[in-house]
Amino acid sequence: MNARILEELYEVLEWPSNPLSTNGKRRMVESMELLLKVLRHEWLNRLLSKTRVKIVDVCSGGGVGGFALSKILIDMGIDVELVLIDVRPRALMEALRFRDEYMPMINLEALSLRAEDLHVVRERFDVAMLWGFSMPHFDPWKALRLFASIASVLSEEGVLLIEEVDRMLSIFLGPGYQYVYPEGFGNRALISMHRGYDIARGVVKRLLVDLVKGVAIPHEVHLNWTVALVASMLWLFFDDVDAIITDKSVGKAVILGWRPRAIEMRRFVEKKPRLLERGELVV
Repeated sequence: MNARILEELYEVLEWPSNPLSTNGKRRMVESMELLLKVLRHEWLNRLLSKTRVKIVDVCSGGGVGGFALSKILIDMGIDVELVLIDVRPRALMEALRFRDEYMPMINLEALSLRAEDLHVVRERFDVAMLWGFSMPHFDPWKALRLFASIASVLSEEGVLLIEEVDRMLSIFLGPGYQYVYPEGFGNRALISMHRGYDIARGVVKRLLVDLVKGVAIPHEVHLNWTVALVASMLWLFFDDVDAIITDKSVGKAVILGWRPRAIEMRRFVEKKPRLLERGELVV
């Protein structure tokens, strides 16, 4: 999904990714509370003995997750280098303004880059974060490339954190998939509508309609992600995988991958399987 559509989509949905906004600041406080619990995990607790930690926040938006973890570590006396990766220049500008105003002590770099191309960044990180339930933006093929790319830039003892929700529980065992769904009312009269399904990529095509503003945004989403499926994919790229359940009612969890395996990125970059080369199989 390109930057323009993502910017329009998140603006209409009012997702709290801007750390300068009231909702973004509230989201950061909530993230800090959650990350303090996650840091008790033995794979992350090792970081606390370091004097400097390098973090990459993937699909960062305005960097809420990365700033939240950085603030915790800085308060513990640890120097932090933070790199934000997102395709939306506007979101990265918001992050830079937040750093300048509230956290000037952070060594921050903001890169406009597709998440699955992270491997081109010639650095090694102690922690990678995919914070904010971003998996619906990735079909299974892109997810494999994403995880390989992340694993290729992590240090030997590096950890990947994925904040995720189990959609088998939150959607399919709950209200079920709906062809027309009300996304919000009040000041926002939003509905989303089914447009089609690509069998080859496992992607649902939907249309988000803002009835107040008269705006319609076509977008793609992968709804079949579960905690088990994401964790099993990580198992291909990491020596060990774990998960911490954070909300049982909707299956929210933080999934951890530890110690990246050696990855040959060329197989993910230079060739597509025939199924994808053939094009969409939409029903």
